[in-house]
Amino acid sequence: MSEDNASSENIQANMSEDNTSPVLDTDGIGLDFDCMKKVLSEALGYPVGNNDPILMVGALLNSFLGEVQKVHEIHENASKAVMGKQTAKYIDAVKNTTDQLGEFLKNASVAAIRDIFEKHNLALEKQTLNSRWCAGIIAISALLDAAVYFIVR
Repeated sequence: MSEDNASSENIQANMSEDNTSPVLDTDGIGLDFDCMKKVLSEALGYPVGNNDPILMVGALLNSFLGEVQKVHEIHENASKAVMGKQTAKYIDAVKNTTDQLGEFLKNASVAAIRDIFEKHNLALEKQTLNSRWCAGIIAISALLDAAVYFIVR
C-alpha cells in the first residue's frame, strides 16, 4: 500500500503544472508519454509505470496519426493540382470570351452586345457548373480514398 502511494506521489511530482493542455509529441502529432501516463493514471485510478504495456497503444496511435497526416498532405497536394488546372481552364475561358467580346464590340450594335453578354453568361454558368462537379468529385474521391485507406490499413 505504501509503495502505491510512493509511486503516485512520484508521478504527481513529474507532471507539468499546466494540467489543462496536453503535451504534444516532438513532431507535433500525438501526445508524449508523460501526458499519456497522466491521462491514463487519472482515467484508471492507479499509476502507470514507464514499462506499462498500455503505453504501446499510445505509441501505435501516434504512429497512425503520423500516417493520417501524410495522407492529408497527399490529398492537399492533389487538390491543389486539380484546382490549379481548373483555374487555368477558367482563365483561358475568360480570356477567350473577353477576346471575342473585344472583336464584336468594334462593330456591335445594342442587340449584338446583348447577344455577346448572353453567350458570356452561359459560358460562365457552364464553368461554374463544371467547377462544382469537379469539387464534388474531389470530395467523393478523398472520402473514398480515406475509407479504403482505413479499411486496408
